[in-house]
Amino acid sequence: MRSFAFGIVFVFFGFDGIAQEIPAFYAKNHHPVLGDVRDYYLNTYQNLTVCDSVASFISKELKPKSHHNYVLNELARIQILSLQGNKVEPLEQLEKLHNREIPSDNDILTGYYYNVYGSILYHFEKPLEAQENYKLAIRSFLSTADSSGLKGNYINLGNTYLDLNKSDSALYFYHEAQKLEQKGVITFSETLKSNIAQAYLRSGQLDSAKFYYRHLVTVFRQEQNSYKLVNALLNLGIAFEKNLESDSATFYLSEALHLSEEYNLPWAMKKALLHLALTYQSKQHFERALNYYFKYDSLLAIQHAANLEQKIGELELEHQEQSHRSEQELMQEKLENQKRKARFLFITSALILLILLLMLYSYLKIAAKNKALVQSKLARAKQDNRNLNQASEDIDRELINKVMKALKEDKVYLDPKLSLERMAKKLGSNRTYLSKTINSYFKLPFNELIHQHRIDEACVLLSSKEFSNYSIEGIAQTVGYHNLSSFNTAFKRLTGSTPSRFRTSS
Repeated sequence: MRSFAFGIVFVFFGFDGIAQEIPAFYAKNHHPVLGDVRDYYLNTYQNLTVCDSVASFISKELKPKSHHNYVLNELARIQILSLQGNKVEPLEQLEKLHNREIPSDNDILTGYYYNVYGSILYHFEKPLEAQENYKLAIRSFLSTADSSGLKGNYINLGNTYLDLNKSDSALYFYHEAQKLEQKGVITFSETLKSNIAQAYLRSGQLDSAKFYYRHLVTVFRQEQNSYKLVNALLNLGIAFEKNLESDSATFYLSEALHLSEEYNLPWAMKKALLHLALTYQSKQHFERALNYYFKYDSLLAIQHAANLEQKIGELELEHQEQSHRSEQELMQEKLENQKRKARFLFITSALILLILLLMLYSYLKIAAKNKALVQSKLARAKQDNRNLNQASEDIDRELINKVMKALKEDKVYLDPKLSLERMAKKLGSNRTYLSKTINSYFKLPFNELIHQHRIDEACVLLSSKEFSNYSIEGIAQTVGYHNLSSFNTAFKRLTGSTPSRFRTSS
């Protein structure tokens, strides 16, 4: 079972001043679960390049202290490296680590090695190759006391079969994981139940699917997890619809529609409207069916118009950037000419002396200005901190309204360069106060809030016929991601599904 160790956290600095911590779960005599290590880096540092740098540094610190934790940390680092879109380098590093650092008789580390190997292949949509590695991981974990590792790989193996539309095989391995849960291994519990429900729904075992989705609805209500609750309600309603239980279907689909409107989840609104229309049509309530079809079509039209406007804006931005690059190149050429002329003038010693004097004067002047500027900013920062709590009651609601407008109307999250600093500047605030206000109101950090809105937008596009010709990478770039791997990671974490699987099931 998963165990957590809470101890002293050592903080040091490196890599451009980023604070790096030896995580508390590496306390003496404790071996963490691989998933905890990986998620720690992803949730703490967000940027994949920074995650890799910090993990590399911590590996060097761990190597002389604990060989087991060093290898585990390297496995997590290599898995994070694969999320950057490069498959070859992570697999090469993984093989090198296996040959040099993992003893053949260490079944736990061997199991995690095959687990990471399979996860990298699965991430690059190679489920058949991933299967073989997950099977080898299971074989290794069966001879150890690491029940969490065994359960996780049963789930992983089931996922590969579900991707291949082999629901019966997927259910077999999900049930193996379920046996461990019945023995007290509670890790990945809700993920397992969600996957089982999806497998039952796909295979037409609707009563079983309804049983699990009812449970998930109850759990997500208690957790107040709006995103997962809406998804569970939708699938529960669809299960009733497929089972021709129209009244129950309309009940759950209507609730899903209401919540999706409340939480502004367009992809869920569209799905709920479509299935409500189908349900009323099967009941021969044609007027209501037409009403929902009309709302569904209107929503598609609105989304299409918004997407078209966004595309035009992107093209205009691209044109501006191209013009800017041309201007920079011209400016660079002018600067080069000026440098050549300057080198000719440097022949005379008198001019060299004059330049040195000017440089010294400029340096002293700039140093004096910088010192005054730093002192001014420090004084202003102290004053801002003193005023922060006094003004929060008056500013809080106004700032939240600005944030909501920026997200819902301006869709600032579509800007791939969006940062907390830029958002604060746009709203006329400062990053410290804005971060505190967002955390207090949304119960989410800024980056997670932006991820949720981007993934919501991606779900809309993946479900839209107008964007069916878009690649997954095209969708990722459209909603504000720089690269496909970051998009895939965020999408899987927030929806429990890969983008390609979501598009197929929509």
